[in-house]
Amino acid sequence: MKRISVIIIFMALSLCSICVSDNSLAQDSIIVVGKGSDADYLSIQDAIDNSNPGQEIHVQSGIYNENITVDKPVTLVGSSTQDTRTYGIQVMGEYVNITGFNISGVGNYAKGVYLNDAHYCTIKGNWIANSYSGIFSVDSSNNLIEDNTVIDIRHMGVHLYSNSSNNTILNNKITRIRYNGICLWESSNDNLVSNNMITNNTFDGIELRKSFRNIIERNVFMENQCNIRIELPSQHNRIFNNSFVDYSSNKAYDRGSNNYWDDGVSRGNYWSQYEYNPPDAEKLEYVWDTVHNIDGGGVDHYPLLLPHIIPSIPENFRATIRGQDIVLTWDSPLSEGDSELIGYLIYKRTNSNDMILLDTVGEINSYVDTDIDKDESHYYQIIPYSTVGVGVSSSVVEADLSDFAYIMIYTVIIVLLMIPITIVVLYHRWRKR
Repeated sequence: MKRISVIIIFMALSLCSICVSDNSLAQDSIIVVGKGSDADYLSIQDAIDNSNPGQEIHVQSGIYNENITVDKPVTLVGSSTQDTRTYGIQVMGEYVNITGFNISGVGNYAKGVYLNDAHYCTIKGNWIANSYSGIFSVDSSNNLIEDNTVIDIRHMGVHLYSNSSNNTILNNKITRIRYNGICLWESSNDNLVSNNMITNNTFDGIELRKSFRNIIERNVFMENQCNIRIELPSQHNRIFNNSFVDYSSNKAYDRGSNNYWDDGVSRGNYWSQYEYNPPDAEKLEYVWDTVHNIDGGGVDHYPLLLPHIIPSIPENFRATIRGQDIVLTWDSPLSEGDSELIGYLIYKRTNSNDMILLDTVGEINSYVDTDIDKDESHYYQIIPYSTVGVGVSSSVVEADLSDFAYIMIYTVIIVLLMIPITIVVLYHRWRKR
């Protein structure tokens, strides 16, 4: 009987121990990094090294001067892309999630995010800037690269290299890249590149080399030297429902073979050049009745009249002088089309310059231009864009900077008028004493 009692007591104590252990793990499932009183570590790398697989690591606002290596399945969450800054992050392994960081690689060949034999990882909602490479992937597959801003990169924006296959590049803003926006190189196959804004890159928006069966769809290309370039022996890639938006040309080159520039049924791509230099063709319901030939080879059999159902024109677009700046304001389009509105393209020209892309902004309704030449008038235009392409552009509005002179004159007059009034008020106060 005593023996049975001892066994029961032992089992009860063991069960209590397990419960306490489970509660402890639940309480410690989130690790905090930062300088706050609730922080567990000062260093992100220390937190990773001491974490368990599956844990979340929350990083408080601050500047973390460290290059980070993640080699276990954890989730890194920065407090915001503006306030949580770090150097490059190397990911080695599976099921790593990184979100909410401002990442700037340090060094001549530094990478913002380096996926090195990494699989089933998510890189989402980060600001990646001022690195040699933005996101660089080698031998890495089944990863999601989503909702990141990759900007001011010295080499490649998003670079999939050497058997980086079955990845998804979705809803990113890739701009001001010194070389190419996106690269799919050396057997980077079966990837999906969709709904990205790819603008103002020095060379190619997207380049494919020795890569096969990739899908490139619903992206917006603007102000790239070449929007899409396909090199030999890339084959069986499909490019459709994209918007190629330029005032001058919509350059694309296909030196591969058996690549498809439409969906094979009824939809190709939108080439805005048709609006400025119409082809010898008639408009059908959704497409032109003649094909669009791609330089080097390839044919878009169904060039689109419009980029799907697009956002309507922004309402009440105005340019107002405020102090030394020009403030642009507008109301949202009455219709966003058949997809979610992402933001606006803002164009500008002066008396001496052509219309150029000034900036790309999110879903806001005002913008301040501080780069003002007071000797010239400034003209502005905005274009909404959604996940399926650009919408209807606003009319061009003018901000006449000669108003600055009148503002200064009125200010001087008001000051001069206030002087005698102030003197009179002070005099009467003195007399009352």
